[in-house]
Amino acid sequence: MMEIRVDLWRCVYVLKKWMLLIALVCIAVFAGTYYFTINTGANMYAARSSVYATTDNLYTVDQSRQMTQAMQQYVAVATSTKVLANAAELMGHIDGVTGVGLTNMVSASFANDTSMITITARSVSPRIAMSAANAVAAAFTAELTAITGRNLAQVLDVATSYSIVYNARSEQLKNCIIAAAGVGVLFCMAILAKEVLSNNVTSLAAVSLDGDLEVLGVIPRTRGKRGGAV
Repeated sequence: MMEIRVDLWRCVYVLKKWMLLIALVCIAVFAGTYYFTINTGANMYAARSSVYATTDNLYTVDQSRQMTQAMQQYVAVATSTKVLANAAELMGHIDGVTGVGLTNMVSASFANDTSMITITARSVSPRIAMSAANAVAAAFTAELTAITGRNLAQVLDVATSYSIVYNARSEQLKNCIIAAAGVGVLFCMAILAKEVLSNNVTSLAAVSLDGDLEVLGVIPRTRGKRGGAV
């Protein structure tokens, strides 16, 4: 069975020797990945509005608690087909937005500690994201009033700003770096594998079998002008 010896310092020397080529390969992979992924994604923006349970002095503590529980039960209504269709109407179907289109754009969550429902709308257009969040909040409170026959909820916050939840350029650069680093690592592994599996003797220890043989001298292998071994 062949014994494979790994000289770490020799590996470092070999990688240092090939450093320029490794760098050029990584740069080429980065540039190629960047070129083929340019304009393949778009930023995603999010806007939020909120609806809260109406709990003023006209209600007892038990009634207020019941209304809060009702809000939690009705949270799914915020993303129902009817509410989203009404929200699209309130938006004036800007940029062709429909109730079906809002299904993949809008989500609702309930906060137990605040008795508040947060409505989040995501879109590649910040204007549509803000408009959708506000329209769904308005349509939701109107639908709750129609269902319960009472003023169960009111809009608390309207969306006047937005945030970036997906930065396409950052993701593109990250993917380019990952691709370049991955190819660079594979290239380094290929270079080291060739060096480790090579039959060339690169150290005196290898010649003397780690000191088991007494070596008087070493004659290096050279090549003549015509490429023949001397």
